[in-house]
Amino acid sequence: MDVDEILLETESKMDDAVAALKKKLNLVRTGRANPALVENLEVEAYGTRVPLKQMAQIGVPEARLIMIKPFDPSTLGNIEKTILAANVGITPNNDGQFIRLAIPGLTEERRRKIAAEVRDTGEQIKISVRNIRRDANKDIDKSQKDGDFSEDMAYTAKEDVQELVKKYENEIQELVEKKVGEVTKV
Repeated sequence: MDVDEILLETESKMDDAVAALKKKLNLVRTGRANPALVENLEVEAYGTRVPLKQMAQIGVPEARLIMIKPFDPSTLGNIEKTILAANVGITPNNDGQFIRLAIPGLTEERRRKIAAEVRDTGEQIKISVRNIRRDANKDIDKSQKDGDFSEDMAYTAKEDVQELVKKYENEIQELVEKKVGEVTKV
């Protein structure tokens, strides 16, 4: 394996880790309406399980309200049951045409708890990035030992990997701080 392959693979894995963090952060309740809270719920309909975003229009007409309008009104009951079963902490209001999800405000204590969870998630992703670095450095050492490249090339490659780690850790920190700001903002 040459240096470029190791670096590309390392960067790809780190990109995946940051993408996983973004996905997790989208699911965090901030006291504001966010369609990501429900759009990937799988609803039993037509004899199979279908993601909600494929069977309904999901909108946010107000800061604390999610409106769900199914393409087929006969699926309203199933959507409502799915939201209740998903335990997202919101009780759906079904009026026969729409399902409304009123997002309750968060208490200060709950905001602090969510912010701490967000920081913990960020730390877990940073740890995974560092583990990716460790694996890349092992690959570099193995390639150097096998004679694929010199000691200088290995040193430079390890520096490049460390630069990637710094870049991704900074990106993770920015994402976490942004989400903590959203959560703690009243």
